[in-house]
Amino acid sequence: MLVTHISVVGHNKEKIIDSIKRYPVSRVVLLTEKDEESVKDVAKEIEKEIRGFVETEIVEVEKENIIESTLKIIQLINEEKERGRDIKLNIADSIDNLGVACYLAALITGVEIYSGISKVEEGRIVGVSEVYNIPLLPIKDVGEERVKILKILYESEINSMDEIIYKLNPDVKEKELLGERARISYHIKMLRTDGFVESQRVGKNVRLKITKLGEIYLKGKRLI
Repeated sequence: MLVTHISVVGHNKEKIIDSIKRYPVSRVVLLTEKDEESVKDVAKEIEKEIRGFVETEIVEVEKENIIESTLKIIQLINEEKERGRDIKLNIADSIDNLGVACYLAALITGVEIYSGISKVEEGRIVGVSEVYNIPLLPIKDVGEERVKILKILYESEINSMDEIIYKLNPDVKEKELLGERARISYHIKMLRTDGFVESQRVGKNVRLKITKLGEIYLKGKRLI
């Protein structure tokens, strides 16, 4: 099986190279901070050292926005899955927010995420003494109908509950609307509680739209 490691680049190339070598690897995607030249230089050094035995790619990520970084990492994961590869996320040399973004991406997609304990010789980090998988807390599924609602909101903002009802069931009868409104209202309430949907009252209507967290859920679960 071909395995891709998506690795956050910090300032210690030895930790990344040594930790990657502890697992099967056929491709490495190196995540660097946008506008952080010192990190990019480390990534280039890693690429130079490992390109002889493994395919490499350097990808810039915006670390200041954890949600956007998570979406980017999920996109990379899904692209690698489409290539038929297993994926491991490596945060052995993680820098702050990118490590958090990797963990969020792992939670949603279910891919393995690992780190490493620094190996120090004469006051200098020379690699890792061991690597370890980081446990993932279970993420509850929102249910089939709520997924359909999220997909509707992903495609466009909705200005009334009835819009969702008719998109879910174009043949719904007038006498069924009251019950349908109560049911969909409950689903929206739960999605809002989970942070997947936000609402805004506009006149007599309530405008609904999917949040970035909802988008992460759909993309992480490969539902869109």
